[in-house]
Formats: sequence, C-alpha cells, structure tokens
Amino acid sequence: MPGTESDEERSLRAELAAAVRAEDRGRLHAALAICAGRALQYRKMNLHEDASARAYAETSQALQRAYEDYRAAIKAFGDARADDGRALLRKARPVIVAELGALHPYAQQVTNTLAGRLRGVDALTEKLELRTWLVESKRAVFGRDHTTSLQHLSDLAYVLAALGRTDEAIAAFEEAIAGLARGPWPGEAVRHLRRLFDLCEAAGTPERTRPLEHLALAHAPHAVAEVRSVFFRRCPAAALSFNAEALRQCAPHVPALRTAALIVCARVSDGEAEPSAVNDPETYEDAATRAFARAIRAFERLAVVPRAGAELGDGQDPAREVLTSLARIDRANRALHKEGAPGASLGEDDDDEDDEGDEDGPLASAERARQLAHFEALFRADE
Repeated sequence: MPGTESDEERSLRAELAAAVRAEDRGRLHAALAICAGRALQYRKMNLHEDASARAYAETSQALQRAYEDYRAAIKAFGDARADDGRALLRKARPVIVAELGALHPYAQQVTNTLAGRLRGVDALTEKLELRTWLVESKRAVFGRDHTTSLQHLSDLAYVLAALGRTDEAIAAFEEAIAGLARGPWPGEAVRHLRRLFDLCEAAGTPERTRPLEHLALAHAPHAVAEVRSVFFRRCPAAALSFNAEALRQCAPHVPALRTAALIVCARVSDGEAEPSAVNDPETYEDAATRAFARAIRAFERLAVVPRAGAELGDGQDPAREVLTSLARIDRANRALHKEGAPGASLGEDDDDEDDEGDEDGPLASAERARQLAHFEALFRADE
C-alpha cells in the first residue's frame, strides 16, 4: 500500500548505502524504483529510476548522451519547443532501451513521456506501438492486475479507440476498469466509464457497461456523480424520472418552473398533467428535454452568481445543474431573510464568512440528499 516500506526495500537501502561500483548502484536504484512502483509511490519511483540511469551512465558514454538528450527534451517542452522535444525523445529512447532493457523503469518512463507527447492522427500508429510496448513491459514487471499495468492498459485503450479498433478498445477498457475498481484507487476506474459507454453505444451494445457501473460505484461511492451520468445516458427513462422528480421538488420554490415540471412529470407519471401538455407521443421526449432546459435557464436567471451562457449540452449531467442552481437560490433566500442585512436581493452575493463551509444551505442540502436517495433507488432497480 502507498506510504509503507517493505522489508525488501529496507534491505535494498542497506545494500545501496554500502555500494561503491556504478553498476551496483544502478541495479539497486532500479530495484528500489520497482519497489516504490509496486507500492504506487510514483514520486519515489521516479527519483530512484533517474538515479539508476545516472549511475549506469557513468560507465556508458552512449547512455550518458541519451540521458542528456532526454533532459534536454524535457526542457524543450518547458520552453514550448514541442517539435524539438519530440525529436530529442525519439533520438534518446532507442539508446536508453537498448542500454537499460525494456524492464528498466527509466526506459519505461522515457517511453511513456514520448507516447504522451505525440500529437495528431499521423502519430497514432507510433503511439499505438509505444503504448503496447508499455503495457507488455509493465505487466512483466508488476503483473497483469497491478494498478500501474491497468493504468497503462487504459492509456492503450484510448489509442485503440482513436484508431477505430473498437472491439479491442472496449475489451481493454473493460479489463482496466474492472481491475482498477477492485484496486486501491477505484476512482481511477470511474474516469474511463464515459469513454467506454461512448464506444459501446456506438457499437449498439450500451448495456455492456451495466456491470462495470455497479462495480465502480460499489468500490468508489464518492464517484456517484460520474457513475450517475453514465447510468442516465444508458437508461434515459431513469434520467427522465430523476429529472421530473427534481423539478417537482424545486418548482414550489420557483413558481416559473411549475409548468415545465408538469410537462416533464407527464412523461413519467400518468394523469398528473393535462393531456394537452404533450399531445404527440413521438414528441414526448423532445418536449420533456426542452422543458427541463427551460427550467435550468430559469434557475440560472435567479442565480446569485449568474453563469453566462450556461446551457444543457450533450453529455452534461442535468441533475448537477439543478443542485448548483438550487444552492444559489438558497443562498439568496438566506440573504433576503438575514437579520441586519437590509436591501439584500437576488442580485447580490452573500459573502458573509459565516456561510463559508455551508455553501448549500438547508434547502439545497435537503434536495441533494433527496436526489441521492432517488438515484440510489433507480440504480438498485437496474441491478
């Protein structure tokens, strides 16, 4: 686990303290880098792998020049000379890999840097080769199921998707997400769910993400917003139910929302709205979408801190907009009724220090809890 030191690491440190020869110091620093990587201590890993490369370079002029080229490449990127940086990386990497071997962490670091710096469609083939090499090398060092190997597998999945190799990309994402969700950093898995869903939806198999959504949320409950966004895209009926209930709850606080709430509720609650509200079943969903968008804009007009140009765009989680806007309305409501604050209005921001740390206020907090409970009920029903 991160932050711990193994018996192996303590033994290697003792050996390193007594090491004199460059080859021994290089070998021990490399071993310490792997220990750190196994524990997900990446900063420590980088320090040891760099020290290992420098030690080995003491007896190899070719490696010394390649090491200097790599450092020059990093400086070039920092100076906004990306083309120079990529040229130096392409020059340094083959030498470093040949001198240190594919399993040396510094060779893997240099390869990862080059892969991350490549840009454009024309570089995808080269990027695929590098990402594939990295996955194989990381698996050889850390094992297939280690978080580091799975992180690099997810990087490879994005490249496969960009190349249109959808089946391979989906398989890579599924393995990476499932493994990461069960690991020490489950939040890493959630970051890739949306891209996996995009691929599955395009392939006509949107239901394929269902088990991974439930797995990810079970291991990363703090990532409910991200999982909810994917779930709602996969289950539009659940999203509509969620949105309708949100509008139903919020409408009493904002009279202008009542009509929009009725239209949306008509989509999920038979008999609660006038039949004329939505006459054509084929336009039901479009009408509900437009109504909810109008509701969001109504919230924004009443916001204490207006967000210019806020729109309900593709892939945006509408529930987040409700929560954000309701929080602003609630702050305005408290400002209006705050003792000793004459003249407060919806157009003024309440910057009182007492409100810091309680941004939502009672109305928004209650609505946040209610929406979370509603989502959890919808999500459980999907299992």
